[in-house]
Amino acid sequence: MLFRSVARATTLVVAVTAVVATTSCQKAGEAALSAATGGAVDLKSGKMTVTNDKGEKVVIDTTGGADGKVTITGPKGEQVVMTGDNKGTAGNLTMTGPDGQQVKMVAGENVALPAECPLKLAPGYAAVTVQGGTDGKGKKTCMVMAKGTGAVADVATFYDAQLKGLGYEVKRTDMKMDQMETAMLAGKKGASTLNVSVMRDPTSSSIQIVGEGL
Repeated sequence: MLFRSVARATTLVVAVTAVVATTSCQKAGEAALSAATGGAVDLKSGKMTVTNDKGEKVVIDTTGGADGKVTITGPKGEQVVMTGDNKGTAGNLTMTGPDGQQVKMVAGENVALPAECPLKLAPGYAAVTVQGGTDGKGKKTCMVMAKGTGAVADVATFYDAQLKGLGYEVKRTDMKMDQMETAMLAGKKGASTLNVSVMRDPTSSSIQIVGEGL
């Protein structure tokens, strides 16, 4: 549970690391992080403790040294370890969980899709953030965020065909509201889920792919 929560909130955890490292006023930093995390926050010596309304504590330790390691310890002692680097035009972050789970995230411009993702990018799109890894049961997981150009209906049809070609049952929902247009495709094959969201507003178009139990 801890690993899954961290994997889905990677951006927040990275932001927390930066705040812990740069906040000059401890009380102000605790207040800001409390608002962001929804729990009581205590900052001490490069460590952040978040306590929820049930009294459960999660400790984020940013004292990992020059390699930038961050260790997150859950209320039952379970741990997620995050390591990363920033080379060239892409930043890399790897998370390892207590049951062998592992997720690698890469962010940059036109980054390669993770091997765990069975789908191809629609023409005219480039990936900017990707995640690929395994869960505690050895099943593959993936997440892709991409930006580009393209009509929502056409891109949704492109992915509808891919999903069905891979044997997924697909439920498609198309919506238009004001200047926003979206299409959501929920793919299911046994215990495996592979979902695609296509969004477009007057200034941008994006794709999100999330796969679990692959």
